[in-house]
Amino acid sequence: SASGRYFFKASTSEISVTGSASLNFTSDLVVWSGEFTSSNMDLKKAYAQIKNDRDIIESFLKEKGLKEDNFNFLSIDIEKKYKQKNYFNTEGKIVDREQVFTGFELTQQLKVSSSDIELVEQISNEITDLIEKNIFLKSFPPKYYYTKLGELKIEMIKLASEDGLLRAQTAIEGANGKLGDVLESNIGVFQILGSNSN
Repeated sequence: SASGRYFFKASTSEISVTGSASLNFTSDLVVWSGEFTSSNMDLKKAYAQIKNDRDIIESFLKEKGLKEDNFNFLSIDIEKKYKQKNYFNTEGKIVDREQVFTGFELTQQLKVSSSDIELVEQISNEITDLIEKNIFLKSFPPKYYYTKLGELKIEMIKLASEDGLLRAQTAIEGANGKLGDVLESNIGVFQILGSNSN
């Protein structure tokens, strides 16, 4: 929705009215992401595993109907993992501790961007099918966008202005007055709300 204040000259006085407008629109772009990991004491083996998982995920996405230019895999993050090992004396008190290397953990993120919202929603819900292939992809909630928001704002400003004019005309005519020119106008607040939200 959008609103704005408009000042009109009426005879020898001025009046202020607030015009508003609201429009429904549907997102035309969805961005969905997920990440998967592999762990191994040997870095080369960890890399070979994550590469194999990536190939399986890519095939899965293509089989579901997603085009190759609608998804990409980001760079692999490599982290050395450690755990703390404590040493105790005969009284059960910690006398020393050390960080013990437990292996390499590789993480890669998948990013999907498409105008086919229903398809991406379907894939994000069915991604758990990969568990049967011993692949766990942590899925994040899809994000929705509207790429023509600039054009929508212009249209809403126009509608809010028309609503303000109508309100001013109604108020003046009800008092047997005459509406003059616009003296000043201010653009109010734009709000974008999800369906069924307050």
